[in-house]
Amino acid sequence: MPEVKWLMAWKRVKQTLICRDREKKNRNTPLKELQRDLLLLRKRIQTQDNEILSEELTRKEAECLKKEKIESELQKRSRLRWMASGDAPSRYFYAQLPARQVRDSIKCLELEGGHRITDEREIKQEVQDYYTKLYEADIQPNQLIKK
Repeated sequence: MPEVKWLMAWKRVKQTLICRDREKKNRNTPLKELQRDLLLLRKRIQTQDNEILSEELTRKEAECLKKEKIESELQKRSRLRWMASGDAPSRYFYAQLPARQVRDSIKCLELEGGHRITDEREIKQEVQDYYTKLYEADIQPNQLIKK
């Protein structure tokens, strides 16, 4: 049952992140608003030639370039920060380690005869013996040389 609760919580978190991502994409940033204003101004200038509109367009274009440059710099900084520490182990990762070690440990091993062992040293020895036998060569080294 704990897995079901964990899965349900994970689905809620995932859905929340998806909703936030959609909101972020749909949100009008100041740069997007400025670009939209520039487009509207250009259309108005095409329909009517006005000195004031031309000055406003020039001013807004300069403002837009400035904001694009700032946004570009912020993206570069973010990218550099990610490259420096992006996949570094987090507190969450370290909090999960003990639980994973307990879950992944072998507590009991059943041998071929049906005998079970629970002692950690005996389990390690049995595993080592099993893989040693598994990878032992049946062919002697002098048999590999062709004459």
